[in-house]
Amino acid sequence: IFIAATDPTQNPQYHLYVYSSTLSLQAVPLSGPVKNISFYANGALAYLNGGAPNAVTLYNVCDNSLAETIPVPDQPVILEATFDGQHAIGLDSPAVQIFTSTLIPPVAPATCPFTMSTPAPTLVNLGQATFTPLEMIVTSDSARAYVLAKDRAAVFAYNFGVNTVTAIPLTNDPAPVS
Repeated sequence: IFIAATDPTQNPQYHLYVYSSTLSLQAVPLSGPVKNISFYANGALAYLNGGAPNAVTLYNVCDNSLAETIPVPDQPVILEATFDGQHAIGLDSPAVQIFTSTLIPPVAPATCPFTMSTPAPTLVNLGQATFTPLEMIVTSDSARAYVLAKDRAAVFAYNFGVNTVTAIPLTNDPAPVS
């Protein structure tokens, strides 16, 4: 279990707390706050939306070591790993940041730690002007991400395969609340 926490009475004040049924609670110091955590498709890595200033960080689940720090132009509001094992998507209105990673396994016979190679994320403007994001849902086939916005009466559907966005209008012009 990974828990990101801030405690202004400690130095550093940002920590990733890791609990395992086989190990005692561990505290991993971080250099920045974390907005959310999403796990790589095989569960071996955790994407931290933050953990370092203006970055997305990846940590190995097997030993809590840092696998990679990816600088970002703007910290996403929401970050989700996809199930294809190659991508993550960060939502930062009015755009999404597409992360394309290459997993580098450890040299056999070792099974841990992994490293990643991720170039700067690709920015894709959703074409909906600035909005207040509420939720992002990535489909299990990693083909689309659906975005709910507080101030829009539509669901945005981003298609990974062709980099297009479709706005699906909600009937009677409602605004999603969560």
